[in-house]
Amino acid sequence: MDKINKYQTLSVVKIQQAAREYYGTQIYEQYFASLSATVISRLISWHLSSPDRYALLAVMVGLGADTLFGPALDGTDPLLERLLSYKEAGVVYGKSDLAAKMGIQPGQLDSLARKYKVQPFWRQIWQDRNRCIRLSLTNSEYEAISQAAQESGGIPLAVFARTIILNGLKNKERLQ
Repeated sequence: MDKINKYQTLSVVKIQQAAREYYGTQIYEQYFASLSATVISRLISWHLSSPDRYALLAVMVGLGADTLFGPALDGTDPLLERLLSYKEAGVVYGKSDLAAKMGIQPGQLDSLARKYKVQPFWRQIWQDRNRCIRLSLTNSEYEAISQAAQESGGIPLAVFARTIILNGLKNKERLQ
């Protein structure tokens, strides 16, 4: 038995043997000879880009071409359905509360609304400061900035960094 993940085990040897018996040596050698636990795991999670093995395995388990290549499944996003159901209910939620009810992060709620062109219907707090800059720092850089913020009266690190940047821009303008 080969462990696919912590919940599933399969026998690669038995799958190879069944494929050889069902399809014969030529097709077996072309599609299934290199089958391993890793490949099976990728098959199960739909991470292989080639449809050949999927189609051959589907036929092997009795899945007919009509079913395999039949009409496309409904492509409705379940998160969109849930979002629209909350919108139709008419209850006004805060952004964080709505995101938590849907099991997603507040930023993902914004992305979902943009993707499907749904006007935000949740309570929003509009602020003048609504843009963000992300900095990647080394440990020593972070410690130096954090220490300087503490020495400047213990103001929050983000407020300190913003103040330094804006003061730098003002000084640059005065020098020009």
